[in-house]
Amino acid sequence: MPRKTNYSKNDNEYYRVTVSVGRDSSGKLIRKEFYGKGKKEAEEKRDNYLNAIKNGLSVDFENVLLGQLM
Repeated sequence: MPRKTNYSKNDNEYYRVTVSVGRDSSGKLIRKEFYGKGKKEAEEKRDNYLNAIKNGLSVDFENVLLGQLM
């Protein structure tokens, strides 16, 4: 059964879901993209991210230094 995709990158097919998570200091929307092999997988990643933010967890630890976390 073929999967529904709406985005292609490096000759791979993905399903992409976008959500607005706020605005920056200049008023521009901050958008976060989630990719999956199908619609259901991408939406699950999005929902997990939004639930973590709702519960007060900081999800973006990629660019944070150890001193800032302390």
